[in-house]
Amino acid sequence: MMHDENTYLSAENLSVGYGNIPLLENLSLHAGSSQVIALTGPNGTGKSTLLKTLMGLIPALSGELNIMEQNPANMPPRKKAQLVSFVAANAGLPSNLYVHELVAYGRYPYGGLLSRITQEDKIKQQRAMNQMLVDHLAGRRIGEISDGEKQRVMIARALAQDTPLVILDEPAAHLDIKNRYELMKLLSRQAAVFGKCIIFSTHDLEIMLNNSDLMWMIDNKSIVSGLPEDLVMQGKIDDLVPSEQIVFDMQSGKFTMPVRKSATVCLQSKSDEAGNVSARAYHRWTAHALDRYGFSVECNKTGDINVIINIKENNVNWECLVQDNQIQCKSVQELILKLKKHIL
Repeated sequence: MMHDENTYLSAENLSVGYGNIPLLENLSLHAGSSQVIALTGPNGTGKSTLLKTLMGLIPALSGELNIMEQNPANMPPRKKAQLVSFVAANAGLPSNLYVHELVAYGRYPYGGLLSRITQEDKIKQQRAMNQMLVDHLAGRRIGEISDGEKQRVMIARALAQDTPLVILDEPAAHLDIKNRYELMKLLSRQAAVFGKCIIFSTHDLEIMLNNSDLMWMIDNKSIVSGLPEDLVMQGKIDDLVPSEQIVFDMQSGKFTMPVRKSATVCLQSKSDEAGNVSARAYHRWTAHALDRYGFSVECNKTGDINVIINIKENNVNWECLVQDNQIQCKSVQELILKLKKHIL
């Protein structure tokens, strides 16, 4: 999915901000065909300002910016709208407008508000609604649908616009988990199959790590760019949350809040089948809970607290030996409660 040819967007020595106050300075950015790019950074560092500048909605403070080798600030609006589509965060929408009418606005750059809708317009409008799973809402008014549905309709409008470059400001903000991942699957398909370049801002680390070809990470008024895995191994992800209380765990790929450890637990698993997938899962999530509640977990080492997960077909129990007391538990919750009672 990563291609160096067919650059859609380029910026050199670009500075963005409002008035004479720069939020980001001396940026060098490149985005091309078939790329999904995640822009991230703490609140107030310039994510939305950068996206609006890339769109030509606000002027750059300095530097060079090109979309398809043209400066967006100098393009006629209709020409620019044929090259790049934009979905804003928290866009105000007229409540009386029908869903199919809003999606049809994506075809405006190719004709105009008073132009007759062509068969191609109808096909692309319907395809966009199908892709975003909002075709069943076509006859509903915007004021009658949920915030998450409104977001999907706005993205459908951008897809109906059928531009090589699609920019989205926090597109998953109002979506539930299922729709969030379906959206990323769709955006990835738009890049892979149709050669589009997708640039979106987000705070969702898991989405960035699993669904982007590049991360643009705001750091100290600049942008660090790279494959998510490279940024992880370079130790850059910790900069997203500048706090001693929150650290990025390279092993799990998640942020954690370190907990003072109160005791060490020797955790083992016993299963009827060697290499049982369920046994590994039970071990992993039991260790996860113990760590969260302040217990250091060691494997294959006898300690003051010994926990054995016994897995026999569909029957699972946790056998615990602590302070010469043998405890049987039917869930991790029960295990944690009884350990806390004896230790803490």
